[in-house]
Amino acid sequence: MDIDELLAFTSQRIIAIRKDSGLSQQALAERAGLSVDSVGKLERGEQPVSMKTLNKLCQALGIPLPAFFGAGRSISQDDELG
Repeated sequence: MDIDELLAFTSQRIIAIRKDSGLSQQALAERAGLSVDSVGKLERGEQPVSMKTLNKLCQALGIPLPAFFGAGRSISQDDELG
């Protein structure tokens, strides 16, 4: 996976999990202690997410970090990038 694929994966996962949780960018930012601008940049794939920030996001979303990467679910071909 190259950096562009990684950015696309993380941005898509943040958006999907946030929307599944019924949160706005503003609400997620507040829960995670981040700025709305930062959440927007992460969702647009304009900046890579650090592990520290990803952990904050996962805590704010109420999911364990491994779940962000799909741990605990089977991955179909539709889920794979590229």
